[in-house]
Amino acid sequence: MSWIWGALIGVWLILNFVASARVVGDADMPRSRRVAQLALVWLVPVLGAVVCLAFRATVTLGDKPFMDRTAFANNADATGGDAPGASGSGFDGCAGGGGDGGCSD
Repeated sequence: MSWIWGALIGVWLILNFVASARVVGDADMPRSRRVAQLALVWLVPVLGAVVCLAFRATVTLGDKPFMDRTAFANNADATGGDAPGASGSGFDGCAGGGGDGGCSD
């Protein structure tokens, strides 16, 4: 049973060291905030490290755009519609002459 406690303490220490390294390595964060987060990591077992890692992950994700919003405007011509700000291509969706699904000449 004592090996379980040893394993739990080992996991807790690894989690705290990883969280501490992430907090200390963040040069964009003010020093006072880094000190407060380090105190949270070490004074509140497990939860402090998880909260600080989650906070750092959301800050990191907020810095990166998930998609290029201009891609829709640039590809509007391929779908036949004109997106706001996109130049029209004249494509009307008809492949040829009459008899092909109600397209008029």
